[in-house]
Amino acid sequence: MAKHRTATELAAEAEERAAALRLKAARKELADHPEVVAIDRQIASLQASNIKYDRWLREADTKIENFENRAQDWRNKKAEAEEMSGNAKEQISALREQKDDVISNLLNSNMEQQA
Repeated sequence: MAKHRTATELAAEAEERAAALRLKAARKELADHPEVVAIDRQIASLQASNIKYDRWLREADTKIENFENRAQDWRNKKAEAEEMSGNAKEQISALREQKDDVISNLLNSNMEQQA
């Protein structure tokens, strides 16, 4: 047969439940106290910061790798620009000389036709 709890055991359990409920009610009443509210704000702020830090930790390696890849891309672009810039300046200079020659020839040709 199942053993029944005694009245003393039942009373002790009821007293434990009542004490837990009293503690819960007291905590609820004190939740609006300025000191408790200030601590709750600090906790919320730290939790928000911690969420951010956790995200940083999760994303850090990928972000660093992407950043290093972009840095290498820019190193490559710089090297290409250094190489090509000189070539482009030479080509521009040559084209300007060619343009001046063409204009000069056209002017001479127009003057000869008008004379």
